[in-house]
This record gives sequence, C-alpha cells and structure tokens, in this order.
Amino acid sequence: MRPKTLKYIAGVFLALAVSWFLLSRIPSSHDVLPKFWPSAEFADKIIIRRPDSRIELRRAGGGWRLHAPFQTRADSRTVDNFLKDLARADISEPVSADPSRLTLFLLDESSGIHVTGFGPNSEVPDFDYLFGRKGSEHDSIFVRRPENADIREVRGLLRENIDKPVSQWADREVAAIERRSIVSLEYAGANQSVLLLQEDGAWSINGRPAEMEKLTPLLDLLTRLEADSILPSDQLHPLVRKGLNNPFRRIKIKYLSGRASKGSETETEIIVGFNKPGFNHPVIRSEEKSIAYEAARWRLKALDVLPEALIRR
Repeated sequence: MRPKTLKYIAGVFLALAVSWFLLSRIPSSHDVLPKFWPSAEFADKIIIRRPDSRIELRRAGGGWRLHAPFQTRADSRTVDNFLKDLARADISEPVSADPSRLTLFLLDESSGIHVTGFGPNSEVPDFDYLFGRKGSEHDSIFVRRPENADIREVRGLLRENIDKPVSQWADREVAAIERRSIVSLEYAGANQSVLLLQEDGAWSINGRPAEMEKLTPLLDLLTRLEADSILPSDQLHPLVRKGLNNPFRRIKIKYLSGRASKGSETETEIIVGFNKPGFNHPVIRSEEKSIAYEAARWRLKALDVLPEALIRR
C-alpha cells in the first residue's frame, strides 16, 4: 500500500477517534456552564504566545496598543470584541485528564496557543489558558490550564479569533480623513506634482477648477484607506524598501482636526511605493515611519490618476 494512502487512512481514523471521543464525553448543550473569564472586559494587558511568536497588547487611554513583537496602534475593536467573547463564553467540566491526549487536542506546549490576561494595574495573571483544537461545534474550542492536563471545552469562542497573525491585531488603517476637513492636498507622482486647495467645498489647482470626476475617487480613498498587513519598515523586502526612495505617489495633506472649521490644522504625508512583482504596495505614514503597511493593488486603484489629469481642461 502506498505511503500516501496509509497517511490518508491514518488521518481518517484520527478524525473518527476525535469525533467518537467528543460525542461520548462532551456535556449536553442544555447544561448550565460557568463563564470562561467573566471580568475579561476589564483587562489591561493580554499576551498571546506560541513557540515561535509573542503578541502583547496593552490598554492605552480609550483604546489598545500593540507592544510586541513591535509597537504601533492596535485594532481596538478587534481586541474589545475578543475580550467580550471571552467574558460571554461558557467552559465545561474536564472532558479528559489524560496527558497522552494533549497532542491530539493541540494542547501540548509545542502546538497550544497560550493566552494570559491581566487585570487593571496588576502583574499577576487574572487569566491563563492554552487554546487548542476546534471543539464539537463551530464556535467552540478545547482549552486547558498550563499547570495540569485537564481538557475542557469552551463554547461561544471561535478558534480563528485567537489563531491569527500579528497584523490582524494591529490597526491597519492608513488614513481616515473627512473630505470637508481637508484644507490642501499635494499630490505627486514620479515627475510631477499638483497642489489642490479646498474652499467652501470647491477644489482648485492654481486658481483653476479641479477635475472632480478624477479627484473624487482619490478623496474617497483618503476617507477610508486600510492596508492588508502591517510590519516594521525595516522588515520590508530590500527591493520594496528601496522603491520608497522614489515612490509611486506622495500625498501631503493639511486638514482640520477637531470640530469643523474651528479645528486645529494638522499635516500628514502618505508615501506609496511601487509594487514589485509578487509584492503589494508598501505604504508609509509620516507620523510613524518605523511602521510599514502593505496594500493590494486593487485598494489603491484611485492613485492611478496622474497629477496633471486632476486639472480641468
């Protein structure tokens, strides 16, 4: 019998063994179970560890910041939703205490996802669990405490909300600038640039009206520009990083931050590099040059317009 066939048969038997074990040991869905981490929404710090990575999130003001493996803004909504799930989820009694089953449930030290949570102003963990294989239902997962082999099932928690790369915990928003708040916009390509001014909702370039059919998609992009991933800028591929010296587009924006026309004037610059074959566009914000964003080509379609095309003929 071929090795590939044997591997397939072994996989089928493993799946059947897990299914039989779940059906025979897991409590009924009608059982009243205790909550997993009732005080999760009050957490100040979360550490998510795997053998090859460590993610640390800390509360900062009204939101969250990523502190490891690099520092930047965290996606506060993602973190808050994760904590809500932990607070609302139910945890069962042990379904197994057999250490030999830890590997089967992805709960050994080499495969489990270790999550530690800390309460306000505390260095003592308020929550400490290893997360393993998906449970008997789509929104359940097996867990155990690091100090013992008691395997329990948590219901109301998706594995994919824990098992994700650091870029999905980080804030990937590059720009979110209201169109009416923009005072001026300098838009530059490789060899040309134009300065657009806005006054009472009308846009002009050197006293001439702007071509709104082509400018509107660009303004819409700046209203909500989100990247696909994020990483330290020094980790960009050398070819991609080199391209930022002579970028595809450079956009310098002056806008009013605060209430309408009474806000204070703020300036930001967004640098978009060329997308080399096999790579997304690298994007750098002037406020945080140590961090690079990567955006797929389709997200930046509005930047295909050449600077001179924004002038109405």
